[in-house]
Amino acid sequence: MRPAVAIALLLGGGCLPKAKPAPPPPPPPPKVTLAVLEAESDRYPRVAQAINDATLGVKIQGVDETVRARVSIEVVQLQVECVDVTPDCLKQAGTSLAADRMLFARIEEGPPAKPTRRAPKQVKVSVTLFDVGAGRDVAQAEAQFKNADEAAAGARSLVDQVVKP
Repeated sequence: MRPAVAIALLLGGGCLPKAKPAPPPPPPPPKVTLAVLEAESDRYPRVAQAINDATLGVKIQGVDETVRARVSIEVVQLQVECVDVTPDCLKQAGTSLAADRMLFARIEEGPPAKPTRRAPKQVKVSVTLFDVGAGRDVAQAEAQFKNADEAAAGARSLVDQVVKP
């Protein structure tokens, strides 16, 4: 090979386009954290305990990590100074817990079972799965029970309705 041809090939080879480096792999998706809040009720402690037992070890599709908070939704809302039952207040509560989702329950006294003064009050229980980022309920189950015993017995069913796809 002539020296001029060899030099031309060497110099010409530098003009070829270089192969582009492979793009970096996409970052892994962020972890989704679920905060399971304690149910509390001074008036209906057995109902609260039944709900807490039902939420132990819950598995929700799309959740990578579950954290059990030792406080109720009402306590978290007091901490963030927003006690309204609105999506904005719940979003602030979830953000303060560094959670992407929250699972919580509310236990309230319902109307009397019979319209007499001495009739036992009914118990209203609601269980909610809340998406903090979207600021909305993902799922909610609510029931009104004749008494605390029936509410405690129905707690697992309400939790299952919310956490099962």
